[in-house]
Amino acid sequence: MLTEPVDLPSLQKTMARELPLVPVPAPVRVGAGTVHVTIAVAAIGERLLANIPVIPLVESHLGEAAVSPPVCDVLVRGPADSVAMLSPARLTVTVPVANRSPGVHQLRGQVQHPAWVVSAQIEPASFTVLVGETAAGGVPR
Repeated sequence: MLTEPVDLPSLQKTMARELPLVPVPAPVRVGAGTVHVTIAVAAIGERLLANIPVIPLVESHLGEAAVSPPVCDVLVRGPADSVAMLSPARLTVTVPVANRSPGVHQLRGQVQHPAWVVSAQIEPASFTVLVGETAAGGVPR
């Protein structure tokens, strides 16, 4: 079932009201009715969280992986009050190293964050990753 449309861009505050149900095409038949709908509206804020550790996700058969730089900054956007209280410990930045041969690779990072975060941008966006065992001096074997 659908409700009548709500003009989301025009909402200035949280809306709670009864909306009429719009019948779907046959063969389903539902009597006329309404449903109680609540749409939460919150101000969007953004915040830069610095020096978040970057974790390489390496498959065990590849051995070790080193990431450079080892930390990054994450710009998060979401509900202003939640963004203001966000702890850096709630963010995890990873670099997936699956299906890579030993050697040096440029790989994009990924950030895991709470579901309420609208967007998260990593700076830098990509990292230099050394995959596999290394000989003295950091050269892949």
